[in-house]
Amino acid sequence: MSVEAAAVRSLDYRLSPLPVRTGLIAAQQRAWARLGLPGEWWSGAVRIAIAEETRAAEHCGFCRERKAALSPYAVTGAHETATDLPEALVEVIHRIRTDPGRLTRRFYEEALAGGLSDAEYVETVGVMATVIAIDSFCDAMGLPRHRLPAPVAG
Repeated sequence: MSVEAAAVRSLDYRLSPLPVRTGLIAAQQRAWARLGLPGEWWSGAVRIAIAEETRAAEHCGFCRERKAALSPYAVTGAHETATDLPEALVEVIHRIRTDPGRLTRRFYEEALAGGLSDAEYVETVGVMATVIAIDSFCDAMGLPRHRLPAPVAG
């Protein structure tokens, strides 16, 4: 079975309390299958780690403290991580996921100074957007979140 077929099979809405349009299912299946594929800048394994970290950020105590503070720069600490991604990348993922309303040019410039390229930043946001959109859909429908696809080498 191909990677795409495996990912497609993992997106099952038969238990949905409401009907889900076939076009929406197909679009989500295509997007989900691409998560584990190598991107322009990140490998499939890194893209899946970004997806895992996107989900983990929701439960990070440091992120909750920072969001409650007057300024995100007023709190020091460490993220509760689910991966071994570089600290600068974890910071980008957690801030975008948990406190997007206070992202600034300074935040972006710090991400670049921390070692991310602008292209890696953009690909990271794309992976995150896919995961957040499909997870939010599942949450709204009262369905369990989908298992992430396996990474593809390349």
